[in-house]
Amino acid sequence: PASLKLQIHVAARPMSTSIHVFEVDYKLPKFCRFYRVAEEVAQPSSWVKFDVPTNVQRVAQYLTRAFVSTEEVECIDNQVKSYYVGLDGSPLRVEATKDTTGTQIRVSTNDLVTAAEVVQDISTNLDVHELESEASFPDESRRLKETLERVSTHNSIRVRLTAEMADGSSRVKALVLKAEDARLMADMPRMMRNYDELMRVNEELIAEYNKRATNHEALLAALKQVNQVVQRASSLRVGKAKARVVADARRAIKKGDASALLSLIATGRTGG
Repeated sequence: PASLKLQIHVAARPMSTSIHVFEVDYKLPKFCRFYRVAEEVAQPSSWVKFDVPTNVQRVAQYLTRAFVSTEEVECIDNQVKSYYVGLDGSPLRVEATKDTTGTQIRVSTNDLVTAAEVVQDISTNLDVHELESEASFPDESRRLKETLERVSTHNSIRVRLTAEMADGSSRVKALVLKAEDARLMADMPRMMRNYDELMRVNEELIAEYNKRATNHEALLAALKQVNQVVQRASSLRVGKAKARVVADARRAIKKGDASALLSLIATGRTGG
C-alpha cells in the first residue's frame, strides 16, 4: 500500500490569476492492480484455502480495505464472495465461509505469487501468527516438475564433464613429463610429437571447460527457479508451517525428490 497526495487547482476561467487549491490524501490499497466487479468471474484452475480464527465480517472488512472497490464488501449469511479482475485481465476470487473454528477462506487465482501475497496480507491484517493451508496449482506444479528434470539432467552432465576433465588433466601431466624426457635426451622429433599432442589435449580441456561453465550457468538458473517456487509455496503458510516448508524443501532438493516438493506446494508437508 502507498499514500498519494493529490493537489487540484480550480480556476473560474482559463488564464485566471485566482485559483482554488484542494488537497486530498488517498491511501492506495495493497492490491490496487485488482478491481472488484459485481458479476462472477471465471473460476481459476488454481487455489489456496485456509482457516483463520476470526469471523466472516472481519474478512469482509479486510477485503474492502485491501482491494479497489466502489462499495463495501458485504457479508451475507456468514458468507463472503468477492470477485476481482486484474490489470492483465486475470480473474481473482476470494470466498469466505464460517466454519467450526472460525472462517475458511479460499483464494482462487492462477498466479502463485498473488496467492502468496494475499495469504500473507490477510494474516498480517487479521493478526494470524500460525497458518496452515492446502493448495492446488497444477500449472506451477507441472513447470516445477520440468525444472527439476532439467536440474537432474544438468547434474548428470556436470558429473560426466568433471570426470572427463580429470582424465584430461592426467593426460596433460603425462605428456609434459614425456616431452621433458625427450628434451633431456635430445630427441627433438619425439618432443615435438608430445607437445603437439599436449596442445590438442589442452584445446579439448578448454572446450570441456566451456561446456561445463555453460552447464553450470543453466543449472544455477534452474535451481533459482526451484528456489523461487519454494519461497512462494512457503508464503502460502505462516509461522512454523512456513519455516517447515523451506527446511523440508531443501532436503527434498538434495535428494532429488520431486514428489516431496510437489506435496509441499499442495499441503505444506512432504507426504499426504
